[in-house]
Amino acid sequence: MYTGKKGAFQSDLVYEIFSRHLKQTIGAVVDHELPVGGLALCTAAMERALELWAEGEAPKNLKVSDDDSKNDNKKKVFGGDEWIARTGGYATLASGLHKDDQWPIIITEAEARFPNAVAVSSGLVVAAPLEAQAIRAALSLW
Repeated sequence: MYTGKKGAFQSDLVYEIFSRHLKQTIGAVVDHELPVGGLALCTAAMERALELWAEGEAPKNLKVSDDDSKNDNKKKVFGGDEWIARTGGYATLASGLHKDDQWPIIITEAEARFPNAVAVSSGLVVAAPLEAQAIRAALSLW
């Protein structure tokens, strides 16, 4: 039962980023029940942005290199083994969240941060106005 204290993945920054993921995947053909991967990726992206900000970098203006041999003081792109491992760690944590207690809080808080969405009583976003759906959200990846 929710006690009023924030738990894992319940920061305002995570909600803001995760809301974008939810909005873009509304109406996706494949329903994975709980968006564990999306929450993990959003959390890792937030961590990356905060690390860059702490180092004095502007994440949007960052020049990156995906080749370490050509890395003349450029930051590595958001990817590679390090970020795969970090995202995987977040996915493991998200998989352990309680479906009936913690997920509804996370979904509801994220939903509250974007307009024009329609949610069902289970707390999962299932529909929105057709114009709000991104075409890429309707494509199956396999």
